[in-house]
Amino acid sequence: MYAVWHTIIEGFVAGLTLSLMFGPAFFTLIQTSLERGFRPAFRLAFGIFLSDSLLVAISFLGASRLFSDPAASKIIGVVGGIILVLIGIYTFRKKVQLQKVMENHGEEIRMPSHWKYFFKGFFTNMANPATWIFWFVSVGTISAKYTTEAGEVVHFRVILFFLMTLGTVFAMDTLKSFVAHRIKKFINARTVGIVNKVVGVLLVLFGIYLLVSSFVPLSLDEVTGKLMFQ
Repeated sequence: MYAVWHTIIEGFVAGLTLSLMFGPAFFTLIQTSLERGFRPAFRLAFGIFLSDSLLVAISFLGASRLFSDPAASKIIGVVGGIILVLIGIYTFRKKVQLQKVMENHGEEIRMPSHWKYFFKGFFTNMANPATWIFWFVSVGTISAKYTTEAGEVVHFRVILFFLMTLGTVFAMDTLKSFVAHRIKKFINARTVGIVNKVVGVLLVLFGIYLLVSSFVPLSLDEVTGKLMFQ
């Protein structure tokens, strides 16, 4: 029983740490909450959560071997970099449309294509090769940690650890969305416009960095240490 609680605590601490890291997904989440409101931001956070969950599941199937192939690793880096650059340019150039609240009914105006934020969160997270590498390395490391002396992986503890980690990250992302939405009344169109431009520039710079790093050898420590974003 002690081992189970120990695993739960470790997963929670890991998730809390990840949720405090600043990256493309974080900036996109805050920007969406400020401009569109809590519900679209929640969908975006759910998209990020599912993409992380998918990567963890894929890692159990041994897909991390992809990164042992230089050609495959380079292709993933280039494609991911291009996607982030395009998203960044779109974010930088798009017009500010602060979401309004209906005064009479106290409910948010329905925005078109709400599920686009789910896919935006999913693909923004998936476009970051460092996210892939991080989860692949994490699954390998945690699996090794929860291996018996007989060499057998205790799958229950591994699964429990990542359930806690992913659940904590999702809960924190939801909280970020809620807080950003709550302070929205103190934010005007000019402020949101500035946020959009900052987020756009950061995404473009990060995308360019991924493109460049795809052709410049980096050690695993450098990648996980400098490129790991939530």
